[in-house]
Amino acid sequence: MKINWRILAVILLFATLSASCSSLDGPEAAARINFLEWAGNIRTPYRHENFQTINNDGALATVRITVDLIIKGEWEEKQIEIQCKKVDDDWQCDRLMQFK
Repeated sequence: MKINWRILAVILLFATLSASCSSLDGPEAAARINFLEWAGNIRTPYRHENFQTINNDGALATVRITVDLIIKGEWEEKQIEIQCKKVDDDWQCDRLMQFK
């Protein structure tokens, strides 16, 4: 049986994402979902993404996203702070991302 390497690569990618996603919860997990959507749309290479809740009162939270992006052929560390709010039992974060 011949294995399609593209299918195997996609399966490994999803396994890696789900394993790294499991360590995040709350506003950080919601921020990560929004970041992955954003990164998929801009199609720019990225690495070392980090999500840190810097404020959380149980209803509103601020998450700092730090990531290395390729800009003009060089890796540069960029940051953004996004606002998240709790809606029922889920967290929802701002979708607009403009890294500084």
